[in-house]
Amino acid sequence: MFDSSGVNLHTRIGRNSRTVVLFVHGLGGGGYETWDEMPRMLFDSVDVALFDYASGLRAWKRRGADLEAQVSRLRTALSNLQKDHTYDRIFVAAHSLGGLIAEVAIQRSLEGLQKSPVTPIAAVLLFASPRAGSGWASIPAMREFVWLKRLSKRVAEIDEYYSTHIEGRATPDADLGRFFMPHYAVVASSDSFVNRFSAGVGIPMQQRLPLEGTHTSIVKADSSDYPQVQWVQRIIGEVIELRSFVEKRCAQKERRLPAAVIVAELRTGFDGAPWELLYHEVRDQLSSSSVSVVDSAAYPNVPIDILVMIRSAGAILQKDHAVRDTLMRVYAERIVDQNKRLVGVCAVGEEHQKAKETLSDWLPMDAEGLFYIEGASDDDQVYAVITRWMQTAIARNSQRMRDGSRLDRILDLAPDPYNIPGRNLL
Repeated sequence: MFDSSGVNLHTRIGRNSRTVVLFVHGLGGGGYETWDEMPRMLFDSVDVALFDYASGLRAWKRRGADLEAQVSRLRTALSNLQKDHTYDRIFVAAHSLGGLIAEVAIQRSLEGLQKSPVTPIAAVLLFASPRAGSGWASIPAMREFVWLKRLSKRVAEIDEYYSTHIEGRATPDADLGRFFMPHYAVVASSDSFVNRFSAGVGIPMQQRLPLEGTHTSIVKADSSDYPQVQWVQRIIGEVIELRSFVEKRCAQKERRLPAAVIVAELRTGFDGAPWELLYHEVRDQLSSSSVSVVDSAAYPNVPIDILVMIRSAGAILQKDHAVRDTLMRVYAERIVDQNKRLVGVCAVGEEHQKAKETLSDWLPMDAEGLFYIEGASDDDQVYAVITRWMQTAIARNSQRMRDGSRLDRILDLAPDPYNIPGRNLL
């Protein structure tokens, strides 16, 4: 069941997931026994892997586990998940002693790597892990207690490494000089082995989940309604989105772009050359030393902030299949886009009002709130529409990019024109 590195991996045929949750049990636990149904609850959306090792009573004849050997096995398991199974988003969920083993194994995996902020280890979720040790382990009855005792040498080494090299905050304003690896903690209300301080020390308050329960009950979940299951699912989505943004910041830094960068893309037809000129003119007009509105063609691996689609009203009213196909591709991309790009569709011509209605009819009902649809009679109005959309994209993203309120002062932007509910919004 478990391979030589101690892992059993569960995947769905045909899913080709990039994301896996690796479960690491604690002292005396088991790969499956510790976690009950929690891995199964997550398996609908991501792949899951379980790491097993003998410790506690399972290793009593050897007076406990050789933890350095288990660290080595877990490090191998992490490497296999990355290289053999091509996972680039590994979420490590660890209980109790498993948290210490996992953090040392991750540290060993990172040593020698160039400090690119985003690594295959996406986040660490600790369940009642003794980050400051445990008073229960004061008597060295087993070898594991050397690590588990309060303020042990190993606990201190883990704290020193992670406070120096790891960005554990779940924030888009991450320190790009550290490995981006948000840390989260579940803190049990009635834990006789790991107190609340030890379980949560070093973890931002907003990244802790206080739960009613004991040291072992907080990792048991037989329903997707359990708060710890929903918490893990939320974290996975949150961290994937944050990693995308951090990657974008890294790309900006490598290209030495201004701190504020908006990536735009234009979709138009064979008759779109005049509109493309307007699109680039608006980009240049809104770019400055503090914000750069760049075209996606120059930055193909950077997520798009604003997508502009411009077509003639005549082609739309003629039910041109190419126009409709382009619109539906844009819709599909918008649905799966985790960065929530702004999408604007403009119908140009005297009958632009009727064309707007046709565009609205083509889109599915669930497109409401995802698109801005506008009309323009001439090129001057097209220029004004593109300008509004790009200003809106800048205003929406300014909070994550501003230095204080400097960006807003430099741009002197009007309020987002689409903050008014229902205005030209599907």
